[in-house]
Amino acid sequence: MGKGGGYKVLFIHDLRFSDPGYNMLYLFLQTSTAIWRTIEVGLSEEHVTLAQLRLLLIVRHHDKPLTPAELCRCVFRESQTVTIALNHLEKNGYVKKVKDQNDKRKVRIQITERGKQLLKKHDQWIASSANEIVSCFSKEELQQFEEYLKRLREWVFQLFGIGLVEPIGESYGTMQLVDTNLARPRTLPTK
Repeated sequence: MGKGGGYKVLFIHDLRFSDPGYNMLYLFLQTSTAIWRTIEVGLSEEHVTLAQLRLLLIVRHHDKPLTPAELCRCVFRESQTVTIALNHLEKNGYVKKVKDQNDKRKVRIQITERGKQLLKKHDQWIASSANEIVSCFSKEELQQFEEYLKRLREWVFQLFGIGLVEPIGESYGTMQLVDTNLARPRTLPTK
């Protein structure tokens, strides 16, 4: 990646807000968007977006194939958005839809060998990119920052009624859905 990473340099406004929470949220969103966009540019040769790669990662990390509805809950997206991404992944041979063993009306999403190869190819690159991104922190700062982010995530999940997915197994940090009947997260209070 490196400084500039060979990508077009964009200038982003350094907006400041009087409310500290608003300011922090804007800074967080701006930073995360820049990081994910940089990673997505590196994926463009595979014709895969970061959102599609995220779905592939989730499918690979679960102990059993998920339904499209379960995937929607994992990524906090509406079904039509996930359906479009899954169709693209299926068209390119990264996933396949299989009939549910217990309910033939349902389909489950299964990663293919080609999908596993894509993730294997990009795991190292994404890990090295992530390490370069956080290299501005000392080891101690990074541990503290991770704790802050975990605390913030747990608070947000609690605040909006979102269930956390627990890791199981060893390979690639396999995941298992804790609650597949999660209620729709509550919305922010209105004025």
